[in-house]
Amino acid sequence: MELHLFLINAFVYISSVFYAPFISSYYAGNGITPAQIGVLLMIGPITAIIVQPLWGRLSDGTGRRKLVLTLAVAGSGLSMLIYYAGNSFRIFFIAAVAVNVFMTVVVPLCDALIINQAELLGIPFSIVRLGGTLGFSVMAVIAGNLLKKYPDMQFALSSIGYAILLILIAFLPRDSARSRSIRKTGQKTRMGIHNIFISKEIYLVLSFVLISQIGLSFYSGFMGPYLIEQGQSQKEIGVMSCLSALSEVPVLLIIEKVRKKFGEVRVLMFSCFMMALRIFIFTGETLLSAGLAQILQGTTYMTVYYCAAVYIATNVKKGMFSLGQGVLGVVQTGIGAVIGTSVGGILVNSIGFKKSFWVAASTLVVLTSMLGMYHEKRVSELKLE
Repeated sequence: MELHLFLINAFVYISSVFYAPFISSYYAGNGITPAQIGVLLMIGPITAIIVQPLWGRLSDGTGRRKLVLTLAVAGSGLSMLIYYAGNSFRIFFIAAVAVNVFMTVVVPLCDALIINQAELLGIPFSIVRLGGTLGFSVMAVIAGNLLKKYPDMQFALSSIGYAILLILIAFLPRDSARSRSIRKTGQKTRMGIHNIFISKEIYLVLSFVLISQIGLSFYSGFMGPYLIEQGQSQKEIGVMSCLSALSEVPVLLIIEKVRKKFGEVRVLMFSCFMMALRIFIFTGETLLSAGLAQILQGTTYMTVYYCAAVYIATNVKKGMFSLGQGVLGVVQTGIGAVIGTSVGGILVNSIGFKKSFWVAASTLVVLTSMLGMYHEKRVSELKLE
């Protein structure tokens, strides 16, 4: 069963590796302007804000988490094929909307199911999550080499990945009768954050997640076009994606100990500062500086993702696992990404890549410092009490 969960997590990320790291450079290669790329990249976050609570409510409200995840995965694979309808901004817009209605909810729905399964089996989630990291890193290099010669293959390959993921999900245990009886017991899945979580600290956790995601969305959204402007290709982008994924492996091996020792909030604060450093290093405009920036993926993304996902899983009210992870999805793939990509598109179009990256790094330092001082003051006051 441990291998099964490992493979499911692997194909969640293998399926997306053909799409997410390369889509912005694919747009650029088809004559889409930086401002238009910003609009297209913003579709995913806006869609996530709208659909994630709905999918979460459907999953928790019916108790059929496996079935709902199956629908999301199938929709992701099929909607990828819309990109083959043409290469205009209008076609890309329609395809991006269709893909993101399904794809943006796959990770939170899968996390809600897998974290619960891992806990029941006594398997550390960090080990299961290694499947996604290793699968993504290996496939990123393969994808980069393939897409350098055949860029249009990315959508077909992504669809194949989702088809394999569907088969793996089919062999998961059926939803328990207990989970399907949530609605019968009269429990209502209200949408307010205070109705989903048991601790008010969730607002602080989500604030750090938001700051980190603003930086990450800007960075990941414009890293590809920035590299293309420097004369690099899809092959180099694939190698960069592999480096970033491999940097997550040592983090996953120690993250549980670090989380327990320092607490989620301080780990998130540290990650925000590292995100600012990562953005700044990338402006060196060499493959070495790009590689160094990518190596910081483990301490800028995985630490945030893992600590936030585990915090939510342990601080969510009974029967609201999918809604809880959905809230994280709204903040990460939704609000944070909207701000990062939309403002990023305007900045890049106005002052160019390098200055935009400097502005983003500086902004993250200021926001993290302000929130960090508030947290430390709050901790000091609690100790005095």
